[in-house]
Amino acid sequence: MPRKPKRPCSYQGCPNLTDGRFCEEHLKQENRRYEKYERPYDAHKRYGRAWQKVRDSYVREHPFCELCFKNHMLVPVEQVHHIKPIAEGGTHARENLISLCKSCHSKIHAKRGDRWHNKNDHLKLDGHLQVEQVCVASCAGSNKNKLIFADSVD
Repeated sequence: MPRKPKRPCSYQGCPNLTDGRFCEEHLKQENRRYEKYERPYDAHKRYGRAWQKVRDSYVREHPFCELCFKNHMLVPVEQVHHIKPIAEGGTHARENLISLCKSCHSKIHAKRGDRWHNKNDHLKLDGHLQVEQVCVASCAGSNKNKLIFADSVD
């Protein structure tokens, strides 16, 4: 299949051709500029080095999606979710965290409506019971490699 032709780097005055928006030389520089000047300040406070340590520790203890695991499937964790979001007063405490695969995490946020800033307050998830219902629908038809248990994990 033919590929799209390369285009000039979007960095002002750079003649390099690239497949993306910026050439490799300017991509890192642009990412640093974005982190420093354009990323919302709250994101720095919420998801800094301390969060990375908590997240890494939690992933070591919970290496599989906790919702898929309850449905007898082993799916590697991809994201750690705050049950009560930081923006709504949640913390990085372990009891407020749950390890999820990308599918389950996307379904939770889509159900809440907060990915696209159209909050559905009546759909807020208060705990694992409602979250599990989302996971059953999201993981049942996905093409991920899953190991299904023969007997119950509970």
